[in-house]
Formats: sequence, structure tokens, C-alpha cells
Amino acid sequence: MPHISKRKIHSSIKVDANSRLFSLLIEEGSYLRKKVFSELFTYTERIMLLKRIALLLLISKGHSIYAISELLGMSTSTVKRFYHSTQIGKYKETLRWLKKIHLKNKILRQIVKLVAIPFEARRESLGKVFREL
Repeated sequence: MPHISKRKIHSSIKVDANSRLFSLLIEEGSYLRKKVFSELFTYTERIMLLKRIALLLLISKGHSIYAISELLGMSTSTVKRFYHSTQIGKYKETLRWLKKIHLKNKILRQIVKLVAIPFEARRESLGKVFREL
């Protein structure tokens, strides 16, 4: 888990940085967004974000807590915490976004394929499925 300083950010700086982040997300093209995110987020932070998105995606598709835990390498308690949070309305907007995504982005399609392998490839070897990707 990355370390977060306990020192508070001055509110004016926080507002300005937040506004610039939203500007990046809304106004800039995907090439620049990818470059900035690659520079700002460490490999570990990107994996953590990817796992959270995959976790919420799998929860929304109705997969079992145990299957999600095994697939993503997360503890069942973490998966349960997210599952219960979704039941009380937390992550509502993220779940709405995940449901409306049209898998146009090749990288996202590949992630979804990889995540779905254990559920769809019951009779095929995983090696064969990976070669097809």
C-alpha cells in the first residue's frame, strides 16, 4: 500500500489541482491522458486501480466473492467489503460507468477477456486461450 502523508493540503491548492485533473480527464485527448497517467501513477498504483475496476466489474456481473478473490488475488474480506459497499449504494457512479462502456478500447477489451478466462474457458486450456488473445 502506498504511503500517504498525514499533512493536509491547503484547500486552494487542492481545489486547483482537482480542477486541473478534471480538465485532463474531460478536455484532453486519450494520448495525453495515457502519458500523464503513466508519469503520475506508479506501476503499483495502476495495478491497484485496475484491480478495483475489475473487482467492481465482476461484482456487477454477479460473480461469486470467492471466484473474484481467486481471480484477482485479493482477500475474500476485501471483495466482501466492496460487495457490501455496492449493496448500500457506494460506487454507484462507477458501476453505472462500467455498465455503459462500449468496449471500443482495445486494452479494456483485453482486460475483460483476461478477467473472464476462468469463467468461460472451463474445457479449454488457459494456454490456448492466451494464444488466441
